[in-house]
Amino acid sequence: MIKNNIVLIALLLSFLSTNHSLANDDSTLGVLLKSRHDIDYHLNTYAVSVSLITPAGLFRCDPGALAGKTRIDSFNNIVGISDVRNAEWNSFYAHDLECRYGAKWNAVEGTFKAGIGFRDYQGNTDDKPGGKDISIEGAGALLDYESEVFDAKLEWEREIHDYTLMHQTSVGNYDSLIDATKNTFNLSSTYGKLYIHAKHLRGNKDNVYTTPLFPTNRFRYGYTDLAIGMNLMPEADGLTLFAPIIGNGSYRGSFNPLSGNSGLKGLQLAGRAKGFELDFYIVRHEGEGSRPYLPATEQLTENKDATTIAIGIKRNAWTARLEHSKSIHTANAAIAHPTYAAIVGGYGPFNNKRAEEKWTLSASFPLLKKVTADLSLYHTARHDRQFTHPEHNYTEKGGFILLIFRK
Repeated sequence: MIKNNIVLIALLLSFLSTNHSLANDDSTLGVLLKSRHDIDYHLNTYAVSVSLITPAGLFRCDPGALAGKTRIDSFNNIVGISDVRNAEWNSFYAHDLECRYGAKWNAVEGTFKAGIGFRDYQGNTDDKPGGKDISIEGAGALLDYESEVFDAKLEWEREIHDYTLMHQTSVGNYDSLIDATKNTFNLSSTYGKLYIHAKHLRGNKDNVYTTPLFPTNRFRYGYTDLAIGMNLMPEADGLTLFAPIIGNGSYRGSFNPLSGNSGLKGLQLAGRAKGFELDFYIVRHEGEGSRPYLPATEQLTENKDATTIAIGIKRNAWTARLEHSKSIHTANAAIAHPTYAAIVGGYGPFNNKRAEEKWTLSASFPLLKKVTADLSLYHTARHDRQFTHPEHNYTEKGGFILLIFRK
């Protein structure tokens, strides 16, 4: 994967380097500190961010190191059988590297921008029961055109997640191998008063186990959201964008593609007031999937209902954003075999549930003349109901701060 990313970068460099660079931007140096305090990870991240303006364009790399501890939360899979509160903590270390290249030039009575990038994340614990081996590889590209009457932006991002989880349970030790790939395409365009934003996401998830107790499970999913609206042009303050969001497709579950209904999914708004630029976004995705998972269950039915609301505000170089997401993920199953009934504590039917509510606050502002601060904080409240384990509530929290020094 990394070799393919390097080849892609080399090809685009040979084309883009013949054009004008991002000459009006500055080279920067950034320092990032990040903390994550979740039910399955206690991690600190230390990273730097270096961007360099050259005649060929802008180069940026963000190398980072992660250190802390982790344990396996099998209930990330909505029918996982182990209770995370009984899982063993293990030391965890990782490196994370992101690099990007971009350039811009004037042509066809407008301005073109193009960029590419890749990501390589590798993390692991000691190779022992209760441990993990995590690999994330990614690539992306961007093409953007702006003129006085028309603009369009096309973005593509690909992520490949490979996880090996070394479970330690009352029925023996085994590994679960999870391979998940996701491709995301975003297209935004305005022409006069017409506004269009389309998002298409497709992916797959493969679950393979090194024990015959749990059969292999594979599925694919994909959906499209389309916002079509009007750019309004008030003389002073007022609404500047109104765009309903319609959608269709299926979403990722734990064991099923979750098929949703076609129709209205959300709304995008933007406006101006007293020198502030405001934006509002709401989208709701809900879906259901059902399939047999033999010999464990005759039928396994999943449901997920997720809503995200975001409000942004901007004035000059100051920006802030508040996002609230809420989801309920359930799985209903009746156990069909005495071996599995003994493992989970009965035949059921069981109604597993994970309810989650997350708040995220982000901001960016000038700290000094040539120093900018970016920060983000999150707080998550969860409620789990998992087979015969006692129900429990818990919170997760964390955030980061990035200081950017300009040349």
